[in-house]
Amino acid sequence: MMAQSPTYGVALTAVAMANERRVETAREDGLVDDPLAGAFVDAAAPAEGPFPWLRDGSTLSDVCPAMGDYVGLRTRLFDAWTLRAVREEGVRQVVLPAAGLDSRAYRLPWPAGVRLFEIDFPELIGFKQETLSSAGARPSCERTAVCADLAGDWESPLLESGFRPREPALWLVEGLLMYLADGDRLLSRITALSAPGSRLIADHAYPEALRSEAFAAGTQSLAEIGSAFGGTVAGPGRWLGGHGWSASVARPSDVVAGTGRALPGILDPALPDSPVFWLASGRRE
Repeated sequence: MMAQSPTYGVALTAVAMANERRVETAREDGLVDDPLAGAFVDAAAPAEGPFPWLRDGSTLSDVCPAMGDYVGLRTRLFDAWTLRAVREEGVRQVVLPAAGLDSRAYRLPWPAGVRLFEIDFPELIGFKQETLSSAGARPSCERTAVCADLAGDWESPLLESGFRPREPALWLVEGLLMYLADGDRLLSRITALSAPGSRLIADHAYPEALRSEAFAAGTQSLAEIGSAFGGTVAGPGRWLGGHGWSASVARPSDVVAGTGRALPGILDPALPDSPVFWLASGRRE
C-alpha cells in the first residue's frame, strides 16, 4: 500500500519546498539542481485542499510576492555552508531534524565517510522512501531515516540509529524553528548531543514576521493548513550564543551575492517590518 501523501497540515510545507526546488532546477540560471524535487511533487499531487497553487505550476512567490527567490537562495547558501563543514572542517555526521522531502543525501557531492540522518514523522518518511524507490534514487552518502516526532523522544531513535554524540556533527535546521512554540527546547536538546567542533545551520523568523504587510500572504497560507509561527527571535546571535553556539548571521546582501537575483522583499532592510527571516551558521566550542 502506498504511504499517505503529505498533503495535510505542516507536512504540506515539505511539498511546497520541493516545488520551489523543482522550479529552480528547471531554470537556466537555477540556484539548485534537484532532480528528485519534481518526483516528490508529482507523487504528492494534492487533488484538493490547501495550497491549490501546487497543482497549477505556481510558486510561493506567486502567492506571496515578497518571498521572491528566498527558498532557492536559502537552499544555495545552506548547501554551501554544509559542504564547507564536511569538506573543510571534517565533520562526518549530518543531522536534519524535520527533514521533510530534503534530498541533499542524493544531490550533494559528499566526501567519503559522511553519515546523514533524517528525522521526521513515520508517515512522511514512508512516503519519501516509496517515492525514492520508484525513482531508483541512490544516495551519495550513508543515509539513515529516523522515525520520530520532535515533540517527543527523538534522541533515543537517533542514537540507536548510529549517531555518535562524542563526535562533531552538523545540524541542518532549515525551515523549522519558526513553527515551534518552544524553539529553545529543541536547540537545548541539539546542544546536549553536540560535541565541540559541531556546526549548526538554521533560519528563523524575526518578530517582524508577525506584523509585516509584505509577508501577510505568507502567514495566511500557513493559517490555511492549520499552522502558524510558534515563536520568533529578535537577536539571533545572542540567542544562539546563549545556547553555546558562536554564530555568524548572514547579511541580506550576502544571500544574493553572485547570483544575479534581486533581494527578496522579506529580506530587504529598506522595507517596513523587514527583514522577516534570519539565516545563521554556528559553531559549538
